[in-house]
Amino acid sequence: MAGVALATGCGDDKPAKDQTVFWISLSTSLGKTCSSAKSFSLPDDSARANIVNGGGGERLKDGGEDLVECRVSKGSAPGSFNVSYTVSRGEIGSYSASGVVMGPAQQGEKGTGTLDVSFQTTQFSLGQESCIATVNQAIEGAIWISNLSCPTMKDENSPAIECVGTGGFIAENCSH
Repeated sequence: MAGVALATGCGDDKPAKDQTVFWISLSTSLGKTCSSAKSFSLPDDSARANIVNGGGGERLKDGGEDLVECRVSKGSAPGSFNVSYTVSRGEIGSYSASGVVMGPAQQGEKGTGTLDVSFQTTQFSLGQESCIATVNQAIEGAIWISNLSCPTMKDENSPAIECVGTGGFIAENCSH
């Protein structure tokens, strides 16, 4: 399994920009309606495979019309991390996830945690508190969520709309 690498500035170099690989797939909950059932990937269609299969590949960097903001800092409990993550590009108006996760205790294991998720586009607005995160790696300034499960993402403006959200992200060069 590949490790998370941080790029940092040196001397008079500018600090490295926040960067990410992101994907989410929305599907219909049993007996519900999900008007936005589709998948979203950044920076390209290989994002899911990159996150699930080792973390390589291209990154979307903060700048221009692309927004990547992240913070991964040590939490109050040993091994815990406070996570704040936002990405915006094109039809992804704003996707944010925040909460507390536990990093893996040992190499080869996975950590877990809960993140509150909000996802807004020009077509819909969905959110869920306490989505379950599977954490491949977490260090100050970087996190790799290989699976984020949000089984009841709801649209507050349309109570009949409920989607299942499954995704993941890698965030690097984050503040801490």
